[in-house]
Amino acid sequence: MKEVILKEKKKLLIREVEIDNGNNNLLVLERIDRSKEFTFQKKRLYLELLVNGVVPLYRTNLNDIEKFFIKDHNGNIVQLLYKKYLYQRAANYIGNDFSDENNFYYRQLYSEARCLNKKMKFKPPEYTKLKLIAYFKKFNSGKCAN
Repeated sequence: MKEVILKEKKKLLIREVEIDNGNNNLLVLERIDRSKEFTFQKKRLYLELLVNGVVPLYRTNLNDIEKFFIKDHNGNIVQLLYKKYLYQRAANYIGNDFSDENNFYYRQLYSEARCLNKKMKFKPPEYTKLKLIAYFKKFNSGKCAN
């Protein structure tokens, strides 16, 4: 079975995908990576279709971590890559760790689903369900200024 439609009108796909399972919740510091690099594992997952269109948006929740996926121009379902991580500060700073983000998904959106604003600028959305849904609805409906 590759596709399931639930009573709540949710469409779930079952796919084997490459996923970085990094935690993005800074409130759970012991689970935050210390590297900005992504580490992929192949997993068979349920992917919920959030927005259908030329570039569909999918979501999965793995170990209480929400991850988003798109279908790229080659027809592959790929993760939108975003990661919070910690790194050691220099010795002359107060405090040990500093947090940062790897926003590789900005590049992915620019190449796969570029949506320019009225000033012809690319402004990627935050990596949240609501912001990504709004962005992909706008992109897939052709309402971008491209």
